[in-house]
Amino acid sequence: MSRAAVPVTTERVVPQSRHRVIRKPLQPLTDRATPDVLTVLRAELQAVFDRLDSYLANPPQAAPPPAPPATDRPDPFEGLPALISVVKAAQILGLSRATAYRLADTGELPTQRMSGRVYVITARLRAAFGGAA
Repeated sequence: MSRAAVPVTTERVVPQSRHRVIRKPLQPLTDRATPDVLTVLRAELQAVFDRLDSYLANPPQAAPPPAPPATDRPDPFEGLPALISVVKAAQILGLSRATAYRLADTGELPTQRMSGRVYVITARLRAAFGGAA
């Protein structure tokens, strides 16, 4: 892996007051850090590059996708008649009575009117919710 050269700036910004900034020249790098510190830093950086190279050469294997959870619940539509009341459909779907009637009025629940009553069509409800409400 190639190393990029680090640009060395020759000035540093020193805020003196709220509105005035003075630029002072930087001291050379060798004056601020001893050669021993530079050697240690280079060795640590080389170790990081080596680990990165080995990781890129042998990436870890992806974990298998998790198994779908087992369904212990029985089909809530099993054994129901062809038409059920809106209240019964609300219980099956875990909705409030008012929400179920609102969904029936907007057409989001498949309904059939008979003798002034509103019924939910079980087969279309099962198809809409995939049998797992």
